[in-house]
Amino acid sequence: MYSHVQWHLALAEWQLGLTEQAWQRYERYCAPETTRCGPVLTLADCGGFLLREYLRTGTTRPISAAVSALFERFNAMLSHPFIALHLAGIQASAGDIAALEQSKAAITAREPSDQARLSLRLVDAVSQFARGQYAEAADTLKRISADQRVGVGGSRVERVLIDLLETRAAELAA
Repeated sequence: MYSHVQWHLALAEWQLGLTEQAWQRYERYCAPETTRCGPVLTLADCGGFLLREYLRTGTTRPISAAVSALFERFNAMLSHPFIALHLAGIQASAGDIAALEQSKAAITAREPSDQARLSLRLVDAVSQFARGQYAEAADTLKRISADQRVGVGGSRVERVLIDLLETRAAELAA
């Protein structure tokens, strides 16, 4: 949990505009290369941090081998909204539109369910955002209820991440 607590501190620094300090903390304690968290929490910390940075700056950055390995570990679980949101965040932060499209296709190929439909909606919105289709992304996200947003991760953290994505898409669409 120490690495995850450090992620919360890095996120607070990032929110205060202490970007360099936040990145240093993230890389030292939270990145897949350095964290002591289990794989699911590592995915959440990595995907959530990288997506937030991408939403703020619009700058893409290549992903490391450790992030690629994390992605591969969870790729088969894309029909779960929590996994879909964080993997899509990683893909968008890397500017990998082709991978986002592959994720959408993989979810579509799965057995239809409410969870799979929500996963597809999340990946679709992140993909639209990454392609500069901000109004479409905001509209896609608008159709995700507050309960569904909380249900993505079982806490308000993913709801906040979805809210940030929708707000940023609407800002850029205006």
